Amino acid sequence: MPVYQVVHVNCCWQLLGCAILGIGIWLQVSKAAYASLAPSYNVLSATILLISAGVLVLIIGFFGCCGAIMESKCMLVTVRKVTLQMHASDDTNKTYY
Repeated sequence: MPVYQVVHVNCCWQLLGCAILGIGIWLQVSKAAYASLAPSYNVLSATILLISAGVLVLIIGFFGCCGAIMESKCMLVTVRKVTLQMHASDDTNKTYY
């Protein structure tokens, strides 16, 4: 895959991360009382989950974009390991009986 395609894909990831982060911050500021997943736990809210997911996607996109521009093998391997770890920890395809 050429470098410009990798940069383009990672810039799209960065924009997606910014959008998720922005929505999370907007929910936290304006609708914090309605976005609670478990009222007894203040940390477990939809806004905190959106903000943390947005930051994570933004960081992954940043490392991927910088790694592709500078052709840094270390950064690209870091992005690959983090994304593979996220896919490996995803348990939505497991069946429970």
